[in-house]
Amino acid sequence: MYCRNCGTPYSGGVVCERCGTRYTDEELNEYASMASKAKSSKSPVVIILIIVAVIGIIGILGVLAAIFVPAFIGYQVKSREAQEMAASRQEANSAYYEENASYDEERASYSEGYAYEDDAEESVRGVDKNEYMKENGVYQSGTYECGVDIPEGEYIVVSSGGGYGDFYFGVYTQSDCSDESELYGNWYQGNMYVKLSEGQFVHFAHATMYDPEVNDVKVGETSYGAMYKVGKDIEPGRYLIKSTEEGYGCEYTIYSSLDAVIPVVRDSNYCDFYDSESVLVELSEGEYISLSFGKLEKE
Repeated sequence: MYCRNCGTPYSGGVVCERCGTRYTDEELNEYASMASKAKSSKSPVVIILIIVAVIGIIGILGVLAAIFVPAFIGYQVKSREAQEMAASRQEANSAYYEENASYDEERASYSEGYAYEDDAEESVRGVDKNEYMKENGVYQSGTYECGVDIPEGEYIVVSSGGGYGDFYFGVYTQSDCSDESELYGNWYQGNMYVKLSEGQFVHFAHATMYDPEVNDVKVGETSYGAMYKVGKDIEPGRYLIKSTEEGYGCEYTIYSSLDAVIPVVRDSNYCDFYDSESVLVELSEGEYISLSFGKLEKE
């Protein structure tokens, strides 16, 4: 509203603040009515803006929840699985120690062709078994850090017996021995050779690991499985691979080297015991061959 005399915009009151002209009652009532309508028209806009802002915030929170809640749940699941795995390994080790409480039982001659030879049995009576084993390159089931608990190099791991000579052995990059840090690991039969490098962690159960430089561990033929080093346990040459256990096929793996982070596989195959023809392989000096329910016959 403007003053009808001088055109000054209305600023309140009943007279013009510039020229003093009095506003009529009709002018004041019309201004009040227009102001009321303008105010009421703004209210829905404000409400709409508020609603839009609230919906936007809820949407952002929903997106964040969709991203972080599954990630948090996944972390919790992985953490629980890691704890259960560690507890399972600890339980396996505890059971192993209970079953193999005495040193004499620990280093008794192994069934099916294995024999551990030394003359130190009488001299170690009354000596702490763990200290004796560490000083003499013999390691019980457990977890070890290469370069700290054991020196790097080649070792032979031998089953403590029972069942089909099964034992677990794994190499890891971290001390937690989790799936994420596993370089390789599996259940093996009889025995296996392994080369460890400084900084690696090794975990095994139901077996004993020997340093072959100071221990004479002979690998003999078994009915369930074994790993042979060509040039040490067997001569180089051509061999027939045959199944030994009825109802089981024979698996074999030939390693050209154990020096890499993961052993290098040259050949791996399966021999069905129903098959009348054996598998023929040629083995060279320095190679390794692992058999599961199989045996070698020199051609």
